[in-house]
Amino acid sequence: MVIDTKTQTITNRIAIPKQAGGSADLAVTPDGKEVWLGQPITGHTTVIDTDKLDVKTVLETGPRTNHPNFVTLDGVNYAYVTVGGENVTKVFRRPQDGSNPVQVDTIKNSGVGPHGIWPSPDNTQVYVVLQKSDALDVIDTATRKVIKTLPD
Repeated sequence: MVIDTKTQTITNRIAIPKQAGGSADLAVTPDGKEVWLGQPITGHTTVIDTDKLDVKTVLETGPRTNHPNFVTLDGVNYAYVTVGGENVTKVFRRPQDGSNPVQVDTIKNSGVGPHGIWPSPDNTQVYVVLQKSDALDVIDTATRKVIKTLPD
């Protein structure tokens, strides 16, 4: 649904393909051009184009796909998506020309069940909560490697 926050009314409904499934985990890109929806049941991530108000693409991301979040590094836009069923965080390049995202890396998490994910304000690190390990991975965005797990 698209909601006008001023009037608190639904202004549009965007149909999500059935194969994508439902979503509780979503994020809006910093430039506001896309909304990414993680679908844990079906293992997909749906990308919505906010200008056209329709589905741009559905990515096959893996079992227990959870939260997406975003980093811009050296002028390149990336999306990081946690995939709990594979214990990984997948990295997608978001092309500035409007074409579909392309997966560029898979980062093995140190524990089990990567779920919530947040970038540092300077985009140099990403923090991934490990839902079934009671820990947090710190990923260096330049090397795309886990550099620390809290608690040690």
